[in-house]
Amino acid sequence: HAYFSVATNRVGVSVTSGESAIVKVDRTAPVAPGQPTASLAGFTAATSATIVDGTAGSDPESGVASSQLYRRMATLANGVCGTYGAGSIHASPDASLVGGACYTYYTLVTNGVGLSAASPETPAILVDTTAPTTPPTPTLLQSGFTAAATIDVSAGSSSDPESGLASWTVFRRSAPLAAGVCGTWEAPVAVAVPDASAATGACHAYFSVATNRVGVSVTSGESAIVKVDRTAPVAPPIPVPSPSGYTSSTTVSLGSVLPGSDPE
Repeated sequence: HAYFSVATNRVGVSVTSGESAIVKVDRTAPVAPGQPTASLAGFTAATSATIVDGTAGSDPESGVASSQLYRRMATLANGVCGTYGAGSIHASPDASLVGGACYTYYTLVTNGVGLSAASPETPAILVDTTAPTTPPTPTLLQSGFTAAATIDVSAGSSSDPESGLASWTVFRRSAPLAAGVCGTWEAPVAVAVPDASAATGACHAYFSVATNRVGVSVTSGESAIVKVDRTAPVAPPIPVPSPSGYTSSTTVSLGSVLPGSDPE
């Protein structure tokens, strides 16, 4: 719009002023840009993300004066994002991510009269750069040699103050038991506790592993070894007395008395 004025006297003579400066009226916000794409999403231990703009915003009247990438941040505790703060301008790539925080990004376009429109935000990036706490070393109710059908394992859990625990698992290592001695240890297997699957004729030891939601694991110390033997010994042979039957001898010889045996 531009403005001028006209003055007319009583005899009908008119004069016209000069024209004002032009004013351009735009009361419509820009067309919002498309959602940006981030190189990270969900739980991660990474501290740098690349963000690519979506479709550009537009304004058919006053035009786009600026387009800026913004980041919002919230505290991450036990796998949950807290309340997000106001957005602040950030460049891409963003190498300032820190553990214990959640991040989202959006693009804000502003037209020639200062009206703005924001894109949808990216999916949240949840950053955890620390390992879970180390679980305590498991303790066993049984110790040394035992014939118990179930091994009672007391194994405390772990915690992770940022992303939270994804899993906590008790593992058992086993080795063959022969003549009271443990042989070669096998690869560990996950077990439920109390452990009702511990085989006889074997040595067993236990440990636990805690893993957080970004995949970082910590392992407890290993328990004492328990040696399981649920098989009775092999009975010794019956002694053979000499002489046998009726005798007047005051001495009876049993010859060689052989002991019993136990292979475990």
